[in-house]
Amino acid sequence: MKLICSVFLIFLLISSPLKGEDNETLTIDYPTKAIYQSIIGCYQGTHRWIVMSNPALIGVTPPAGVQQNMTEHCFCVMDLVRKQMTYVEYLSKIFDTSYMGQLWMTNALVCVKDHGTLQGIIILDEDSSDNKTKLILPSAQLDNSTDNSTIIPEENDDSGEKNEGEQETIFQG
Repeated sequence: MKLICSVFLIFLLISSPLKGEDNETLTIDYPTKAIYQSIIGCYQGTHRWIVMSNPALIGVTPPAGVQQNMTEHCFCVMDLVRKQMTYVEYLSKIFDTSYMGQLWMTNALVCVKDHGTLQGIIILDEDSSDNKTKLILPSAQLDNSTDNSTIIPEENDDSGEKNEGEQETIFQG
């Protein structure tokens, strides 16, 4: 009987509620909804970035592992954004699409280069000597239209010059 009482007493002491306290060092002022919506927007932008770099992936759902890597990448970007600006500043600039695009893209590149997110998915060309190259998303590629038509430039017949000595190259596909 003493054994049962002692086990019950130990169980009662162990299972008693602990006193919870707020963590004073953690000051997150971004509401969960803002973080969630920002992550979703980042995920869509990351998917667009991947598809633009490899058009063969249009319409292909990324595998679960890639989806997880993309989500981790977006959390990295969101963490950098949260360190750079308060929620009030974020809200004041949320509709400035050029600023927000630049902010998210800059932090996305930091996450890829410095934190190793999207390894094997996005490969940045570090050896490029062209420092003026920027990722510019034309508005035609930003909309969600499914127009996959090919634009073939018209030939300019004004010159009248043709290379008669060279063989014509025919691409067959």
